[in-house]
Amino acid sequence: MLDGFVYAVGGWEGRGRLDSVECYNPHTNSWQFTPSVKMAVTSPAVVALDGLLYVTGGWHASTENTDKVECFNPKTNQWTMCAPMKERRYRPGAAVVDGKIYVLGGEEGWDRYLFNVWAPQTEDVPG
Repeated sequence: MLDGFVYAVGGWEGRGRLDSVECYNPHTNSWQFTPSVKMAVTSPAVVALDGLLYVTGGWHASTENTDKVECFNPKTNQWTMCAPMKERRYRPGAAVVDGKIYVLGGEEGWDRYLFNVWAPQTEDVPG
């Protein structure tokens, strides 16, 4: 949830990954498309911090998960790439605590599960 709106990012439509982003407005009970993410992805973790929406990790190709992080600024209506995480993560969890994004767990491969924590540094956050 960002500024009272719910965002649905990426996904799978049966044949391929999606780069689409939809925004739900509870006041009008309607969905609208917003600009697409730069990289199609399924099962990322998505959180909001300081008026920005962050998409972390996920699965982006037929055999690859990712360490990529994208950031959406609703004021400029643009996505930017942030510094990547140290590990690739598929289906991670994420939370914001004390002004930092923590990305926990997720799969690194078919049989390797991660249990460390990642938080972006101040210089990783787009201005």
